[in-house]
Amino acid sequence: MRIAFLSWQDVGHESGVIKKVASQIRIWQSIGHTAKLFAFGKDESIWGGAADIPNELFLSGSVMARNGRVRQCIERVLSWKPDIAFFRQNAYYFPMSRLIRHVPTVVELNTDDLIEFRKRMAWPLWIYHRATRGLLLNGASGFNVVTNELAERYRCFEKPTAVISNGIELANFDSLQASQNDRPVLFFIGSPGAVWHGTDKILEMVLLIPEFDFHIVGYSAEQLPSPIPSNVSAHGFLNRKEYEPLAKQADVAIGSLA
Repeated sequence: MRIAFLSWQDVGHESGVIKKVASQIRIWQSIGHTAKLFAFGKDESIWGGAADIPNELFLSGSVMARNGRVRQCIERVLSWKPDIAFFRQNAYYFPMSRLIRHVPTVVELNTDDLIEFRKRMAWPLWIYHRATRGLLLNGASGFNVVTNELAERYRCFEKPTAVISNGIELANFDSLQASQNDRPVLFFIGSPGAVWHGTDKILEMVLLIPEFDFHIVGYSAEQLPSPIPSNVSAHGFLNRKEYEPLAKQADVAIGSLA
């Protein structure tokens, strides 16, 4: 089977998204499928950790130029002649309608968009999203959702749905033993702007348990509310080689809280 993976997110730098996308494509390849990523980039180069996967990148450009870039991408996808297309839910562009008409398209749903997109989109983009989301969701051949709750949330579209949770390839990571620090150390890694990470809740914990130390990776000091308590260390973006020593020093890791 030939699988075209489409994403309108920038894949030129290290992130959880590109790591998951690359992992999905490698798994499809390992079971005999042919897969290729079609995505946007700021400089038409993919993050080095995903350079092994087949890909074709398109400059994202300005918002005004985006429809034309998506049209160009769709033309390349169709010329590749996939058996199925897999699309990470994001903004809908009208050239997508041609893809949906010609290729069975599965939409990956990672979020309750009516709640979370509203919280992080400017009003014009939110109105556009509300007006166009149904064109993609009604036209899709099926959904891949990451939780049972999302499967229920999107059941009204009456599409075949598979629940496959987010995860990592555990074989690629060492199992870390908990440390035994005199002052307990908590560790969190995330991305600015991802409201579902619940960073505000971590900062509430910081104030409630001043006898604990917190390492926050992915956020610089300028990206957190000031003043930052003395028991918080904000490290900004770190790659795996840089953040693993911090993780090894920690007693407890914090997951998404919102």
